[in-house]
Formats: sequence, structure tokens, C-alpha cells
Amino acid sequence: MKTTFFSMVMNNFQYLVDEYGFAVIKTENSEHNPEIEGRIEFETTTTFVTVSSEQWAVGATVGRVKDDKYRFFLNPSTIYEYIVLTESDKKLVCSLDAKDNRKAKTVIHQTRLLHSKDNSNSVIEDINSQLADYSRWLRQYAEPFLRGDFSQWLELYEYKVIRSRAAHIRSGKEEFVRTIGQNKDERISIFQSSLDYLEKLREEYGKK
Repeated sequence: MKTTFFSMVMNNFQYLVDEYGFAVIKTENSEHNPEIEGRIEFETTTTFVTVSSEQWAVGATVGRVKDDKYRFFLNPSTIYEYIVLTESDKKLVCSLDAKDNRKAKTVIHQTRLLHSKDNSNSVIEDINSQLADYSRWLRQYAEPFLRGDFSQWLELYEYKVIRSRAAHIRSGKEEFVRTIGQNKDERISIFQSSLDYLEKLREEYGKK
């Protein structure tokens, strides 16, 4: 049987179906590289998991079915980072002070999830190895979400947004951009969508 991206995903993520009650609700196959590229979406009544591969790089995300899965999600790396960092390290990586940028980058680099080394020269084997890593990380660090328990969703997503915005500001990049519309002088944050989502989450979780 010919190996495809879909068959490799199912081989590594079958436990989502068997143990957590997920169903495959959508598959997108690459026309050019169906063996190593594509997108598979799993869902339960509460949770979505999306596994994708493009240009030899695999990704996996998890989130709430009631949210926009293309915009509001977490990946295992962010969850792992939040779990292992001390409160002082979290404060550092969320600092807006440019003087903290080098130290913050070092902390983030030291807590990265690293893929298992694959010594084969096969692209398919490399993709399969990446899928195996994401499968393991998702199960290890996102298990409450897989069960539909989103009690920590707000604090994790809050960390994701604050950390991303802080890194952007520390690097000296412009946060506010001009809007397209009648008021050409109006500027909004490039993180506005995420900040608005956080406000809705805080209301939902009674944290506002």
C-alpha cells in the first residue's frame, strides 16, 4: 500500500479516535506532494486538532470547536513552554523592555521542543518522524484539552498573546498599523484580533 500523508497521520494519531472519541472531519490533500503534504482535521463536540504539513515541515494545533480554528489555537510548544518556565522566566519573556530581549530569547531557545533525529535520507521518514513527535507532545502536554477540559485555556492563551506581543515590541518592530477605511489616520495593533479574543475569554471565564 502506497504511503500518503493521510496514512502517516492516521498511523500516528489514531489514538485520538480510539481513546478520545475524535472523528476525521476534513482532509486536504496536496496535489503536488500527497505523500508528505496535506491537512487533516479531527474534532469532538468540544475540541479540534489539526495536523498539517507543508514544505517538509509538520505542525499540530489544538483548540476549542466553538472558536475559529484558523486563528485561535495552541501548539504543543507553547503549552510545554508555559508548563516548564518558572514565574520569573515567564515575566522575563513577557517583558516589553528591549534590554531583556537577549535573555528572553535564550530562555525560549532553551525550552524548545526538539524533534527526534532521523538519520535516514528519506523525506517520507523525516515527515513521519515529525508526526510521531507531535503525536507524543500533543498527548503529553495537551491531554486535558483532548478530554474537553479547557479550564486552563484562558491562562495559556493569555500567555501566548502577551509573550508574542512582548517579543515583537522588544525587537523594535512597529505594533500599530494604519487601517484600511475612511479614517486613514487610525492605527490598530497587529495583535488586535488576539487582544479582542482575550477580552471575550476573560468575560467568558469571569476574569474581567
